[in-house]
Amino acid sequence: MSSPTRLPTCLVLPALATLLGLPGSGCTMVPRHAEAASVAEVCGSWRSSVDGLVLELRENWTFTIVPPADSGRGPVTGTWFADETTIEFKNDADAAVCPGVPGLYRWAIDADGGVAFEKITDDCPPREAHLDDGFTRVAE
Repeated sequence: MSSPTRLPTCLVLPALATLLGLPGSGCTMVPRHAEAASVAEVCGSWRSSVDGLVLELRENWTFTIVPPADSGRGPVTGTWFADETTIEFKNDADAAVCPGVPGLYRWAIDADGGVAFEKITDDCPPREAHLDDGFTRVAE
């Protein structure tokens, strides 16, 4: 997705806008072309077909994984960055599950409007297990 010395456009543009005090954030700050439209499509809330947890991908490049209430697990937060074909999730350093561990996936919106993830590399088995199955958009 990106080299260690080059930040992805989806990270640089929102950060630059924030530093300069410009309006807008996250997905909307990516230039408007095919790539930007694709990235904008993945923003929002998605329900897992594994156990019903909800993955919230916010335009400010943060995410929250909200497990079902009866699971006994708490939410997991972190950051995400995407381009038109790949997405990287990185749990916060204080996360209860896989703290600070990044995971890189291919992603695509399917014909039914769901999102699918295909692992490229991830050393977080719980995240990998959940992202292995599809997600449907949560109605807002």
